[in-house]
Amino acid sequence: MAAHTFSPPKLYSAHSSFYDRSNSTGRELLDADLSRRVLTLMQMLDMRLSSTGGRGKSDWRLELAMLYYVRNFRKVWHLVLALSLCFEPC
Repeated sequence: MAAHTFSPPKLYSAHSSFYDRSNSTGRELLDADLSRRVLTLMQMLDMRLSSTGGRGKSDWRLELAMLYYVRNFRKVWHLVLALSLCFEPC
């Protein structure tokens, strides 16, 4: 019996030229799309939580994943700001 190896699904396979990994604009579009989706999910979960009086809680793993995303987004944002200040003309 042959061992099966896991291969993750190819994201955005229908638009592979649009999200080309070698193209920085494609990566930026992918990052922007991911950020939009995460922020939309956060907004939806917040609305559900407030409309159910706190009873409509989400899974702790989803909340942890969103916190992880926001933490890393913040790190990158601070790096971009620091780099932009370094290359600003005096």
